[in-house]
Amino acid sequence: MANAGNSTGRECLVLRCNHFDPLWRRCWDRDFRDSGRRFVSYRAIEEAWIDDALAACEDGSSCFMIECSWVLRHYLERRPERLETLRALTREGRFELLGSGENIVDANMIHGELLARNLILGTLWAEETLGVRPTTGWHADGFGSSAQMPQIFRQCGYRWLPALAYNVPDAPYWRGGELRGHRPRYALHRPQ
Repeated sequence: MANAGNSTGRECLVLRCNHFDPLWRRCWDRDFRDSGRRFVSYRAIEEAWIDDALAACEDGSSCFMIECSWVLRHYLERRPERLETLRALTREGRFELLGSGENIVDANMIHGELLARNLILGTLWAEETLGVRPTTGWHADGFGSSAQMPQIFRQCGYRWLPALAYNVPDAPYWRGGELRGHRPRYALHRPQ
């Protein structure tokens, strides 16, 4: 779709990504009723969004991302017939399960071991299910950023982190705390 209706000759790349927040938003897997109103479950909203993203991919060029394995795992429990489509889109580079682990966690409230296990579980599930390890770290809307996160993400195989919320470093890289005698840098993508 490059240059479709664009007289300047420039391309515009649009990445479709939605921040799903199953821990904070409404009821996760059941509808909620209050004062005669019905609020659809957050799981149903996520499923509708993913179905819509997959339908958009039928054009042969659209792509999308999901930020955590928890959301995709539960989607595939209800829609296992979509797995082969997601694998094909992954191989084509048109779908990516981002590296936030099972879910985005508050890195200041949990022990570093739990942060590592969260990332490892999500990474291994993605590799087993989609046949590819996520390469892009992700920590959008996580309250706080532990000084140990650069090491943990790096040791889980992630080389860059385009989404980091709240305590954002003021440099294009993030230097973590000392670990075994060195302080690793972690590349951050920050729009200029």
